Amino acid sequence: MKKLTIMVVRAYLGPFILTFFISLFVLVMQFLWKYIDQLVGKGLETSIILELLFYASATLVPMALPLAILLSSIMTMGSLAENLELVAAKSSGISLLRLMRPLMFLSTIISFTAFLFANYGMPVANYKLKSLLFSIQRTRPAIDIPEGAFYDGIKGFEIFIRKKEPDGKSFQDVLIYDHSKDMYGASSVTMARRGILNMTDDNRFLVLRLYQGMRIDDRNFFTKEREGLPLYRETFSEQQVLFDLSSSKFSRNDDGLVKNQYSMMTVGQLNQVNEELQTDVDYLNTNTSLMMQYISSLADRSSNEQQVAIPDIYKEGIPDIDVYTEIEDRPLKVNFSNNQFLNAFNEEQVQMIKTSALQSAEEIKSKIEEHKSLLKGKQSQIAKNRVEFHRKYSLSIACLILFFIGAPLGAIIRKGGLGLPLIFCIVIFIIYYVISTIGEKSVKQLTLSPFMGMWISTFILLPFGLFLTLKASTDSPIFTAETYTHFFKKIFGKD
Repeated sequence: MKKLTIMVVRAYLGPFILTFFISLFVLVMQFLWKYIDQLVGKGLETSIILELLFYASATLVPMALPLAILLSSIMTMGSLAENLELVAAKSSGISLLRLMRPLMFLSTIISFTAFLFANYGMPVANYKLKSLLFSIQRTRPAIDIPEGAFYDGIKGFEIFIRKKEPDGKSFQDVLIYDHSKDMYGASSVTMARRGILNMTDDNRFLVLRLYQGMRIDDRNFFTKEREGLPLYRETFSEQQVLFDLSSSKFSRNDDGLVKNQYSMMTVGQLNQVNEELQTDVDYLNTNTSLMMQYISSLADRSSNEQQVAIPDIYKEGIPDIDVYTEIEDRPLKVNFSNNQFLNAFNEEQVQMIKTSALQSAEEIKSKIEEHKSLLKGKQSQIAKNRVEFHRKYSLSIACLILFFIGAPLGAIIRKGGLGLPLIFCIVIFIIYYVISTIGEKSVKQLTLSPFMGMWISTFILLPFGLFLTLKASTDSPIFTAETYTHFFKKIFGKD
């Protein structure tokens, strides 16, 4: 039995490692395809690209790991069944569940490791990846001025060249618009017949040497400092222009710009933030409820009744909703309990009372709408917080469930390798991924609770895994054509 256990574990670890790195490679290629336009042409060092790929790979582990467990379990058990090793084990009195026991133990270890990685590794990987992407996105493209088109890769300048020589550094008919002074527009224009482009040794400055040209500067026309000479024109046989490229190079920006996102927090940090958000929601709910109660009480109380008691913590932001008006140089509080109270005032006073009441009502309505908007924003933040919280646990459970789907499925189909097992794996994983994505988006749209949205794929696939395990342990031929042919013949009454 010990030799059989070692054989099964070895048969499982090989395909698992292989399929994990294949899945990770495919997902990283998808990542590169998404961000390729932000990486090409920026002169990034190889170490920066490799660092970006490393952190991107780490963030893609939650997708690659369940896929690798599913495919490797199908391949392992399918190969054992195809080589009749399962038959030999069963003839020796070893059941399928007993044979799967070491793989269950190994999958449990992998699942626990996945949780630790999701809780402690993923926040760091997400933080580093987004910081690096943010820095790269702010990096200007490498200098490559095209022919017959305006180039704006140098901040504050637009450069146009009619023809580029084969050496890539010499140009003909150069036109430069200076936008470095935004308030004046392109008020300085330089034209030259020829130009030669070079870079300083430290790559900080771009040197453009111009020949036989003219520079026109009419900034004085905009400032009106010298009204007698609004246009300045200079001709030259040779001139050198320096462009500062220090701001266009890659530099790591302030990491604080991407901090405090839920994907960068551990379980403890998420719970702490959630408690703060819940406190804010409770405050907004209580405040809004008291305002609504305070409004409804206006119609039921007289002017000498006691005011509704509001705790001091909730008084801030609640407007005075009692209606006051100046009648005969004294403030008068309106008694809404008497339907005929307006008969005691003249037409001008009635209009003042109505105006005051309308202003108070509009102010209260605006406050309530503001509270509702803030409440919805806080609820959305709580939903995103709980999504990341449940994701850390659902990843581990998904690994176990997909194992209990893949292992019995491989024993049933009795095929190893990357042929039929890969097809089943893709179909099952797509179902899992689609359900998980729909559930997550429903949570963020506040149409499903965070628990239900993040665990719905588990609730759907768990019965399927138990069903396959039961059928595989009883040698049920559910994937043979004869089974379904016999079933339909019984339905339609044919022999």
